[in-house]
Amino acid sequence: DPGVCARYYLGLTHWLLGRPDQALAMERDAVRLAERLKHPLSLLIALYFLAIVQYERGERAAGALVAERAIALSDAGYPAWRDDLVPLLYDARGDALSMDDLRGIERQLTETQSTRWRRVLAERILASLYARAGRPEEGLRLLDALVGDAGLSTPEIHRLRGELSIQADPGAADRAEGCFRAALEDARARRERSFELRAAMSWCRLSRRRGDDREARGALAAIYSSFDEGLSTADLVAARLLLD
Repeated sequence: DPGVCARYYLGLTHWLLGRPDQALAMERDAVRLAERLKHPLSLLIALYFLAIVQYERGERAAGALVAERAIALSDAGYPAWRDDLVPLLYDARGDALSMDDLRGIERQLTETQSTRWRRVLAERILASLYARAGRPEEGLRLLDALVGDAGLSTPEIHRLRGELSIQADPGAADRAEGCFRAALEDARARRERSFELRAAMSWCRLSRRRGDDREARGALAAIYSSFDEGLSTADLVAARLLLD
């Protein structure tokens, strides 16, 4: 439905631009409209977008419930959406996954038709799951295969590459800093304040460990001060703690 479609894309756009509360409200509005229309595919896609925004806001438990509902709908005939949701669901639940589990998810993603931006988003979540399992090198392998522009996830791919690099090799601080700076530059060019905030936090944490966080802290303070909503969301709470 065009009305549902317009709402869920607007919700995602609000999140990228640094309006997390408006993002959540718009995604919920998309779901309500889809429910009222009783159109299963419109509802499934609206639930997918709501789960993504809740994931990005740090509301993992709520996102998991929405993802489970979307997966139940996808099992009725839309398998590509199910596979894109599985990494998000496992991340939100905090499940401990074996390497066989993770490689099975990865294999399923490669075998299922999907749009590029959804596939990239699923793969960046899967890279985080590899890191959680103590295998950052597998996450880096996954990210390094994303050649060129990674669509909506490009700044976050840079940032994650930095985080996984330092996890895999504590001596890779220079490489990690380069990744964080690239994430900042890309997010600023796109005016994606939510990803800019995350990149600044990663850079600030690394710089603090290296003994001089003045430049990174300044970048974090500048982007944090630009937010006028969503101050109770996970990223903004974490940013405020870094600045205190």
